[in-house]
Amino acid sequence: VYAGGRVFLGVGRSLVAVDLLTGEVARVALPDEVTAPPVVRKGGVYVGAWDGRVRRFRGQTLEWSAETGAEVTAACLVMGERVYVGSRDGTLYAYEKDRPLFRFRAGGHLSASPTFYRGMVFVGSEDGWLYALDPKDGGVRYKVRTGPVHAPVAGYKGVLYIPTWQGEVYAFDPLSRETLWSVALEGEIWGGLAVGEHVYVAGWDGVLRALDRLTGEEVWSLEVGKTTAGLAYAQGHVYAATEEGRLLAVDRRGQVVFEASGLGPVQVPPLPLPEEVLVVSLSGRLYRFGVG
Repeated sequence: VYAGGRVFLGVGRSLVAVDLLTGEVARVALPDEVTAPPVVRKGGVYVGAWDGRVRRFRGQTLEWSAETGAEVTAACLVMGERVYVGSRDGTLYAYEKDRPLFRFRAGGHLSASPTFYRGMVFVGSEDGWLYALDPKDGGVRYKVRTGPVHAPVAGYKGVLYIPTWQGEVYAFDPLSRETLWSVALEGEIWGGLAVGEHVYVAGWDGVLRALDRLTGEEVWSLEVGKTTAGLAYAQGHVYAATEEGRLLAVDRRGQVVFEASGLGPVQVPPLPLPEEVLVVSLSGRLYRFGVG
């Protein structure tokens, strides 16, 4: 994640901050592996780890930490002083700073980050349900059967786009509770989709697809390689990074406008910035490419 001229990464048992101007690297040691992407809000960095704790740092200082019942592998949702954390024990934990507010128990692991949209917190679970929760007390507004969800849902122009582990994508109206369309793709969807002019999705079948936002019909497809990292969208381009070590920038027509290879496996989304894109390999190497 990028904030204030620095990129924050989880690398092994460390939270790492890289100054993009000077190249200086600062590290904060943690007791266990960092297994969730960092989130930056109000000058603090929130990070989840394999020990089941979420921590907030300001600089090198630990301000607070809170415990869940199992590993934390998804980025937390931060809204003001409230922090929502999905845990592999199947529970969504809500805190105000480190003070517990409520717990919501789903029927399966929570591997996807929660999403706040239309006044509700949406939690996709590996039990096959998407839960719509009251953000104040965790009460269930409703739930809808989707199939196992491993990646975060995306809200755009009144619609939730839901990728499932089994390779399906749903367009869902969260207010009317209607499924607008659904498509079944080949291969599991491990990472988050991206939404812009189209809905972009890539998965284990190695194909990047652009789907029409209104109908779900395929607009174009492109062989890119097995993809477990989420996609990113910025300035009319979708960015994909693959297990084979490829990074691609693709325009809205499906044309590759930038490509790099030999990066090693990538399992986190690329980070597009003005005139450049950053990507981190599984080995912990940060790459910086100019794409202006």
